[in-house]
Amino acid sequence: MQSNTKRKDAQDILEIIDELDKQGVLITAPSIAQKFGQTPANVHRILHMFNIDLKPYQRKYRAKVKQDRANNQVKD
Repeated sequence: MQSNTKRKDAQDILEIIDELDKQGVLITAPSIAQKFGQTPANVHRILHMFNIDLKPYQRKYRAKVKQDRANNQVKD
């Protein structure tokens, strides 16, 4: 059973993920940890404990970067 503190941490992490996603930042455990004030290892444990997958956000970021590069090459 997850403690209330860990559940609250997971909720806070989800809010940080949403914020970073809106900013267009690559979302990783270290980038979350920096905002959250925890170690990347602790963030990773919480992500794992609550089955929070960062891969969809990372794919979205990489697709945007790829699209931006393609758009910049067309302009040149």
